[in-house]
Amino acid sequence: PTTYHSMGARKTASGDLSFKIWLPHAREAVLRITAPDGSVTRIPLQRTGEDWVATVPGGFAKHVGSSYMVELVDSRGQA
Repeated sequence: PTTYHSMGARKTASGDLSFKIWLPHAREAVLRITAPDGSVTRIPLQRTGEDWVATVPGGFAKHVGSSYMVELVDSRGQA
């Protein structure tokens, strides 16, 4: 089944920021959020099967207007 509708950054009903990405061969993954003022927040992602996930309590309102990217270590240990 396709799960694209649950991937990426999403606002939960409680206002949290939920993030999910498919990285089946990654060894590590960190969500890097860059605010409009240039400040950076890094949030470790947790592996669940082939997906990597994180939830930031109250994070949706805090990170409105921010951009995100994923920093990862691949299956060969390369960043």
